[in-house]
Amino acid sequence: MLTAMLSAGCIWFFLRQEPVYRTTAFAMDTFIEVTLYGRRAREAAEDLLGRFRRLEEAISLYRPGSEVASLNRRAGSGEWTPLSPDTYMLLERAKEFSLRSEKTFDLAIAPLSTLWGVTGENPHIPRGEEIAQALELVDAGSLTLDEAAQSARLEKAGQGVDLGGSAKGYAAGFIFDVMDEYEIRNGLVSLGGNVAVRGRRPDTGQAFRIGIRSPRGALGEYFGVISLDGQTMATSGDYERYFEQDGIRYHHLIDPRTGFPARGGLISVTVVSEDGMLADLLSTALFVA
Repeated sequence: MLTAMLSAGCIWFFLRQEPVYRTTAFAMDTFIEVTLYGRRAREAAEDLLGRFRRLEEAISLYRPGSEVASLNRRAGSGEWTPLSPDTYMLLERAKEFSLRSEKTFDLAIAPLSTLWGVTGENPHIPRGEEIAQALELVDAGSLTLDEAAQSARLEKAGQGVDLGGSAKGYAAGFIFDVMDEYEIRNGLVSLGGNVAVRGRRPDTGQAFRIGIRSPRGALGEYFGVISLDGQTMATSGDYERYFEQDGIRYHHLIDPRTGFPARGGLISVTVVSEDGMLADLLSTALFVA
């Protein structure tokens, strides 16, 4: 009995001494929290945040110099927009999912998302004719991709892609790559509603436990807790980005079939997958469906 207790104590002491690095940042339009354990944890965190910021610079809908902004500006002109490998892969996967989703997800939603402006400074309810015109432009099939040239174009003037429903999930894929590169066995990274976890808590040896926020509760109030290891979790809901008018909540998850914020009866959807981008895409599509 004494030997077992001593062995357990030694293991606990050893695990407890694994260096930990924690940091927070704002990128990709959300707060990011990084907790990594290991000798090179700080290097890994800095590398990871750098990758997040470079991706944001490339795919942001609202940065005039981004690749996505350039693609949208050239819509209908016949011009091709050269893309970085990450942007191309994001567009390719988001288009494929859009075409298979029975219109519950469409990466070409930008004409509607910018019209409503829910995440901007002037959110408002558009006129019916404005919504009808924008709906005619929401068509993922009009995005043409050239794999050999790593470039893309949109066929119709006024079209635009919005990768807000998939970018953080794609970025979650960086997390495990960076952990492998820096030999990080244990860690947790949160990108807003997306979380990626690998390993266990070195201080206790127990699994990381992630709270699922109560969509109508106070900040920090959870209605469920889940344990993850080597997986990502994505949550889509109507409770963070919205405005209210005449007692009605208008959120940022626009239904590509109607042009209005989704009214499927759900207020929060969480998906767990080893594939971060798939989890992100599915949480949005299921919310709309």
